[in-house]
Amino acid sequence: MKTVNFLFSFLIILLATATLSAQDLTDDAWKNNGNNVYVDDGTKVGIGSNVPKTHLFMQTQNKFGLSLHGAANGWSTIGSNWAGGSKLTAGHSSIVQFTPDGSVWFRINKNGNTLANGGWDTPLRMYQGGFVVVGSQDKNMTKDNFGNVLTGYKLFVKDGILTEKVKVAISTTDDWSDFVFADDYKLNSIETVEEFVKENKHLPNIPSAEAVVENGVNVAEMDAKLLRQIEELWLHVIELKKKNDALEAKFEGSTNKN
Repeated sequence: MKTVNFLFSFLIILLATATLSAQDLTDDAWKNNGNNVYVDDGTKVGIGSNVPKTHLFMQTQNKFGLSLHGAANGWSTIGSNWAGGSKLTAGHSSIVQFTPDGSVWFRINKNGNTLANGGWDTPLRMYQGGFVVVGSQDKNMTKDNFGNVLTGYKLFVKDGILTEKVKVAISTTDDWSDFVFADDYKLNSIETVEEFVKENKHLPNIPSAEAVVENGVNVAEMDAKLLRQIEELWLHVIELKKKNDALEAKFEGSTNKN
């Protein structure tokens, strides 16, 4: 039994010694290993570079890779071919910035293969509150013509969207226009519609051009409104058909008498 305890204690000592040795090698490699991993003054780490330009700076074969930088003003940046607010070499550059107010900006340098630092474009911004702006530098895109923040929307896109398919969800059957065919639906007469159009210059239950410019168009709501107009037209056509059939029958009856 004493022999077993001795061997067990000896194995523990060997394992502890090996662990400490590995830790020393790891720390030594992390602190300073030529041009592989380098810590300058305790605030910047370079991988592949002994002159790190940001808090975490990576370089391979004289090519600048990813860098990470946190500024005292609360901005944090992950970038390619970028350090401390400017490009490092003539070439393309792109960055992701985290702002003090919790927003995230995806930015690219429009000057392409030049050293020029100006001309940063921000094609995508994610703001506090969960809304996203695409294709615009202007946060006012999220506001109406009176400067009020638009509510109920999460995605704002400038210059349009091209897609092969769009599906708009409808919450309830009340949001569609089948109510036109209900027995108690009050259909406007053709004379009523004529008077309304003369006075307002647009159809009943359809917004005016001025209202559309001011408020935009809700796609699902407008589709339902247009469908309502089509269904009302069909009701008028059906009614006119009945009147026409009655007149034809009356005409044929009078002809047969003669």
